[in-house]
Amino acid sequence: MADDLFSEDNELTSSFMKWGQAGDHIVGTLVSTRETDDQYNPGETQKIYDIKVDKGEFHGIDEKKIINDPTTLVAGEVWSVGGKSSIDSQMARIQLGQKVGLKFTEEKPAAQKGHANAKVIKVYTKTPPQMDEEWLAENGLA
Repeated sequence: MADDLFSEDNELTSSFMKWGQAGDHIVGTLVSTRETDDQYNPGETQKIYDIKVDKGEFHGIDEKKIINDPTTLVAGEVWSVGGKSSIDSQMARIQLGQKVGLKFTEEKPAAQKGHANAKVIKVYTKTPPQMDEEWLAENGLA
């Protein structure tokens, strides 16, 4: 029976948000912010934002091609979003437990030839901030 755990059906997949095409989005509660080594820039760190999902979807990327069938995010799951300077400056104003949305709005041509196009990810929140009172209470922050 213990061997059943190692079935392909039980294998965990990445819960890292991918931005495959304009319109991809995530809406939910910011539940943690952390830093990790940046795999593309050795010696630098990257912020990672963990979001408890209310709703969202994205198109994955497979060998530089966009996967046509979107992944629909399931409410209650926690998905991670990688930071970059434009996201980090906006997310600095978001508190743990606050409702937030991120959306891939457009792709701009690369400033330098040979570099990847820039994906514009915008951060949205309500004013005044909408807080997830249930999450705050569960985590002793209410």
